Amino acid sequence: MQYVTASDLANLIRKESGNPTKTYEIIDMRDDDYVDGKIVDSINIPSEEFTEEVATRLCEKLKNKSLVIFHCHLSQVKHELGFYKVRGPSAAKLYENIIKDEGRDIFMQKIAVLEGGFSKWRNLFEHDADLYQNI
Repeated sequence: MQYVTASDLANLIRKESGNPTKTYEIIDMRDDDYVDGKIVDSINIPSEEFTEEVATRLCEKLKNKSLVIFHCHLSQVKHELGFYKVRGPSAAKLYENIIKDEGRDIFMQKIAVLEGGFSKWRNLFEHDADLYQNI
């Protein structure tokens, strides 16, 4: 699984700011923890609702984007208490598998997970209105 750093994503957002045909999309997989803010222009799809059917529709909608970034609160594979909590990474994997199953060229679209998740993003950019949006 590929990861994108918060600083690389921030640079991309700034670079494409105001571009109506941005080359990326950010998918926020938080559920009831989607309360304290969001990455500017991200789309929230609660992980509880991210079925294979929803993922398939999303693949079709985003087929012309060169980068799709998924995240949840922590975007990590293993929780510090030892159990797995993988909303962002799991969604990215499901999305990637659907693209492969459809026979699309996986190299035409990069699929990544935001390193450190929304928690790290908020810590870095909470006071930057170009990158962080209150909800």
